[in-house]
Amino acid sequence: MQNSYTSNSLISYLFQDCPILTRFEVEHWLEEGGVQLQEYEIYKETLSKMPKVNFQPTETSISYILELSKSV
Repeated sequence: MQNSYTSNSLISYLFQDCPILTRFEVEHWLEEGGVQLQEYEIYKETLSKMPKVNFQPTETSISYILELSKSV
């Protein structure tokens, strides 16, 4: 059976947000070259141009969440 991969597969791979088996399959797919490799390179370059942001909740938010979790 042949798997069909999509742009979402490439993005999941790029963000390392896919199962290891899928990762190997996408790597094999990319080795074939062609349109999917070009698309992956575009996504990779786009990601490198995006600002690096770390999100961290405030202490108030953390306290609120902890209090809510006690009541559940």
